[in-house]
Amino acid sequence: MYEVSAAILAPKDKSCLFQGIKYLSPFLGRPLISRVVDVAFSIAGETHVIASCDEDARLLRDSIPTLPGEPLSVVVDSLGEGSELTMAETAFMMSSYKRTILLPGDAPFLSVELLSMMVDLCKGRDAVVPRTPTGEMKPFPAVYATEMAARAARASRLEKASEISKMIEKLGHKMFLSSSVLAEFDKDLLTFFTVNSPLDILKAEMIVSGKKSGKAGKRYSR
Repeated sequence: MYEVSAAILAPKDKSCLFQGIKYLSPFLGRPLISRVVDVAFSIAGETHVIASCDEDARLLRDSIPTLPGEPLSVVVDSLGEGSELTMAETAFMMSSYKRTILLPGDAPFLSVELLSMMVDLCKGRDAVVPRTPTGEMKPFPAVYATEMAARAARASRLEKASEISKMIEKLGHKMFLSSSVLAEFDKDLLTFFTVNSPLDILKAEMIVSGKKSGKAGKRYSR
């Protein structure tokens, strides 16, 4: 476990493809977001879930199972906008540690080994941010120096930005990790797999079935 705060972002799903909150969709007998919570507990000294509104926060708080000794804080975007940027700023404000790892609430295959490596690399840096095989920057999962990121997030918000990428642009000492480096820790890059439709739930279940049967996974490239 690291001296780092984990913040699981659960922005409002705009697809309208799910009945209820996407993050509470059943996956292998548990809410989807529970997979992310498990990873956060294994890495971080504290874990927060950042919801976009009071109703979502209440449902998440009532529905995510935890074990004794696993305190989970579920809070609402304190700035009231529900954008990824303001939710990230809320996460930095909640953090008790010098580093904060932002995690997506809909990613069932986050690699603990990969995320641990990113936390290590963030020592002395403002951010460690991965790139997909197509070169796309992924603002989460990523690790940030809490104080510097909070300042950058606030400055970006005051400029009317809503995307975390604007915050990252303002950070000085940052490291971007290529997919080839990431693949050394997560061969199939399933850390990038996110659930955006009910069909993705079925795909995720097939991936788990394939792993149990010993079949090689397909490299993720979305």
